[in-house]
Amino acid sequence: SSSSSSSSSTSQGKAGGGEQGVESGEGVCGWNGAKVLWHHTLDSVPRTAPLLCIAHEFFDALPVHQFVKDDKRGWLEKLVDVTPATDAESATTSQPPPGEQQGERSSGSGSATDPAIASSSSGLRLVLSPASTPAAALLVGRRLAGLGEEERKGCSAIEVSAHGMAAAEALALRVGTQGGCVLVVDYGRDGPYSDSLMAIKQHKGVQVLDEPGSADLSAWVDFGALRHASLGAAAAAAATSRNPLSDLTAPRATPAAPSAQPKTILTTLPGATAPGAAGQDAAATAEQAAAEAAAGAGAGAAAKTLAGPVAVWGPVPQGSFLLQLGMAQRLEVLAQRASPEQAAALRTGFERLTDEGSDKGMGRTYQVMAITPKSAPAPAGFEGAKHAEGASPLAVAKQADIQL
Repeated sequence: SSSSSSSSSTSQGKAGGGEQGVESGEGVCGWNGAKVLWHHTLDSVPRTAPLLCIAHEFFDALPVHQFVKDDKRGWLEKLVDVTPATDAESATTSQPPPGEQQGERSSGSGSATDPAIASSSSGLRLVLSPASTPAAALLVGRRLAGLGEEERKGCSAIEVSAHGMAAAEALALRVGTQGGCVLVVDYGRDGPYSDSLMAIKQHKGVQVLDEPGSADLSAWVDFGALRHASLGAAAAAAATSRNPLSDLTAPRATPAAPSAQPKTILTTLPGATAPGAAGQDAAATAEQAAAEAAAGAGAGAAAKTLAGPVAVWGPVPQGSFLLQLGMAQRLEVLAQRASPEQAAALRTGFERLTDEGSDKGMGRTYQVMAITPKSAPAPAGFEGAKHAEGASPLAVAKQADIQL
């Protein structure tokens, strides 16, 4: 991935359409003169070879939704509102909604739940929706389905990145179709946050609602959500192993009698499927979801190679990942050839990247996850790491009988 500024500065020469007419640029790397092709969407990246993707600090930059559970109204969504002039003074002293956890992020960034920034100098404030929103109905149940029973029962606030889950699903489908590997490196943990959103300006945390557009917004990555999204996408795609056009000529089975309880109609994000709204039966299986997708795909689906199942490795701490790759040995080789000042700088950088014990170290704050074909061996750096394969969050939702 790249920022738009980087893309525009290096994308020179001819520009051509991608698979869906999306522009891509061609340029030259200023470091070694290698040819560089910029793609603004994953859809325009060719499907003719194994996909090797490194998502370094990519998922933390994607948007998030934040939800708070109310005993009477269910799951409510945090929304941005304009502060009325008469309420400006009271809004600055308002308390965060009940059930929120403050201080999840220890960087002093000015989290969206801090009482001091319920209203801001920009005239904006955070409010709760009066009732459940479409995003709450679509996302909360899906994320809760991937949690353990105790964690699910104790959850009163949750942050979900729909864009992150859709991106993970899209990448998993490409790996299942083309082969290859996706490596995700980012700060986060193997589980959800209630509120990790922060704004960063000139390397310092600022209030998230002040001067919109002047700071970078970032949220810690829920690696558990990425794993479940990847596995769910692959499972649904694997269920469509037959030619969808065969349904036009295959003998039709006698339809079963309608159930007394209506089935959920799965709503689709770009590249994502999810359980339905509160109170509905979440028993639709991955096979049903895949069949619905195939029926809507038409003749174009027959020309595409269907994805196979994938395995998701980790996440593992960045420190242990780099050490398993031989970073300590590489440091010693480089230090022998370096000046004393260069060697000291190398050791300082090594300690910062691998240190898992101090607040300043990145060894545990940063996590590493890999997506590979199910048949592939453990990637380098993940030897002995836990991995999951073939499970579907839709099946988990059915077993858990999630009630929102």
